[in-house]
Amino acid sequence: MAIDILKQTAVHEIGHVIMAYHFNYSVNFTSIDKAIPGEGKTEISWKPDNIVINLLTNPLFSKERESLKNADEDDLFSLTKKFIMVMSAGTAAEVIYEKKETGATAIGNINGADNDFIADFLDNLTSIGFGSDPMLVNQCFQTPLSLFGKDEYWKALDELADLLLSKDDHRLGKQEIEEYLTNAGLKK
Repeated sequence: MAIDILKQTAVHEIGHVIMAYHFNYSVNFTSIDKAIPGEGKTEISWKPDNIVINLLTNPLFSKERESLKNADEDDLFSLTKKFIMVMSAGTAAEVIYEKKETGATAIGNINGADNDFIADFLDNLTSIGFGSDPMLVNQCFQTPLSLFGKDEYWKALDELADLLLSKDDHRLGKQEIEEYLTNAGLKK
């Protein structure tokens, strides 16, 4: 069976949404571009961690990044794992979708913008003296894979992806997302 690229893209973006809410972040919107196959965007509100995440992802804050040298290592490690899990969740959702659609075991390689964000984040951590385990990304990738393997999470992900596709503009706002997740019992 052939993979529907629009559905796959919707599943990818909703993977980010579900994982963000799993960690009590919120999403301002998620959208897919029906004119450009495979293009989507999910804008995550990383509060209360938005300052640290901006320091580690935004090149405009390279000088201010130095202020994190005194940060608690355990707190930064915990935040790093959450960031990687949210950013890799799109690929994890795609892996499960492909398996369900084709029956084949897909291998998830985090690529594109998601991989770039993770790589930049880890490079910036290293630049201020915090090292990371080379296996950390792979270990973190297992969490969304496991979570989306649960029926209630997959059902929510699949239904939200269908809702996203049903919209004329292929866009879901924060209110629509939170209403669905609350009704599904997935919003904490």
